[in-house]
Amino acid sequence: MGCSRCRIGIAALAALACALSACGVSVDESPRPLQLPTTSTTVSPTPPTGAFETVLYYVAEGDLLPVVRDLPDRTLETILAALLDPPSGTPPGLGTSIPSGTTLLGLQRDRKTIAVNLSEPFQNVVGQSRQQAIGQIVLTVTEHADIERVRFLIEGEPVSVSSPVLGDAELVDACDFRSMLASVGEAVDRFEHIPTAALIQLIDRIDELERECSPPLAPS
Repeated sequence: MGCSRCRIGIAALAALACALSACGVSVDESPRPLQLPTTSTTVSPTPPTGAFETVLYYVAEGDLLPVVRDLPDRTLETILAALLDPPSGTPPGLGTSIPSGTTLLGLQRDRKTIAVNLSEPFQNVVGQSRQQAIGQIVLTVTEHADIERVRFLIEGEPVSVSSPVLGDAELVDACDFRSMLASVGEAVDRFEHIPTAALIQLIDRIDELERECSPPLAPS
């Protein structure tokens, strides 16, 4: 599910974004702001600086949107540390629902399941914002390292989490949060200069989840 696997022509992508830009925009939360690059130039997987393109998920007016960032490596520890860092800058409408002060205390992997141990400040987020924060983490880690399911701990104690399609559950996956992804049209409407790499990744992830999450209904 790497961010560089989908190669879509810029002209075709622009036409699709333009066609979908009339979609309605729903406003839900007002997340803390995050600095978002405005360049529309794609970056090679291994730039000369030694950085690696990595996909992280943030909140765009109540929905989740992938952002392509350069990190020193693609280990889950580095990826989650970057996601949990306090955002900076003031682009309107893009930010995070993960509470400030939340840190990663550890990870434990069991085949395709990862247990994410977070610090106590994560308990400070509730309601819809908590679902967004959980969704940010789940969609981010399932982009990487062949992870399919996520469980959560706070200070080492297992906790239940909720998603738009579940009540409280101890184990969640990307399919549980696919309805929280922004549509392509919404992303274009909200961010006039959305980076091409982010838009490509959004199209790719929507397509993947549409194929994998809902088996076709049997003919009646």
